[in-house]
Amino acid sequence: MYIRPSGMYRSMHRQNQTTINVVGTGTEFASPDIAVLTIEVTTLGNDPTNTEMINSKKVNQILQLLKKLGVQSKDIEAQQQIITPIIDEDGEILEYQATTFLTITFYDLATIGEFYYNIQVDDVNVTQIILTTQNVDEYYYEALDKAVKSAYAKAEIIADNMQGRLVTDPATITETSSIINILDEIIITEVEALEDIELATIVIPASVEASFIVESMN
Repeated sequence: MYIRPSGMYRSMHRQNQTTINVVGTGTEFASPDIAVLTIEVTTLGNDPTNTEMINSKKVNQILQLLKKLGVQSKDIEAQQQIITPIIDEDGEILEYQATTFLTITFYDLATIGEFYYNIQVDDVNVTQIILTTQNVDEYYYEALDKAVKSAYAKAEIIADNMQGRLVTDPATITETSSIINILDEIIITEVEALEDIELATIVIPASVEASFIVESMN
């Protein structure tokens, strides 16, 4: 015959339980498969119209090179050309500078080296390189799974040191990282030189906060 535990027994049982709080972290590492390059094309000259024409010719040559490498026009963004007078201390115009910025998205990183080799001239400068990956969500979920397992492992260690029994299911578990923030961090990742792309690694972290119940063995 089953006898329902008395209120006193249930109260004593609750008193022998302790809540512990832990933080779990996990990290995944991904190789970039998208690179966004921003390059600056400049030309100096004494005549603003002629300087603008020469700079436009350089830009067109770069666009032809990109087309040859298989980069689609939708992955190339060109800003309007800017003509800037260069003035000395007395306010006299010394010369004019024409500048055009190109932003190029590469989905085949193997082509970047060839592109860089062909544009290594004094008046073309790579100003920024942004690295990311197309499957960032998959890497983040793997990191999040590691974070949950990390929280459980910590809880087990604490319970053992308390000489108690860990209740397997967490009382609460909260994701404290965000895939949106991870995307922001990846997008601003920069590499100093194009040669470093093959060595670049994107770090994708995740974290959780969890609380567990530890029951006294006494």
